Amino acid sequence: MTAQDSGKREEVVMLNILMLHSALGAGMLAMTASLLQNRFK
Repeated sequence: MTAQDSGKREEVVMLNILMLHSALGAGMLAMTASLLQNRFK
């Protein structure tokens, strides 16, 4: 395994974490929005 390979893998891991993070953020936003809608009905 060369240094380039490990660098590539780290990039992939970072991308996965970023995607997971944004997905979690979107889910939190959606949940908050629905909670607010329910409260103000």
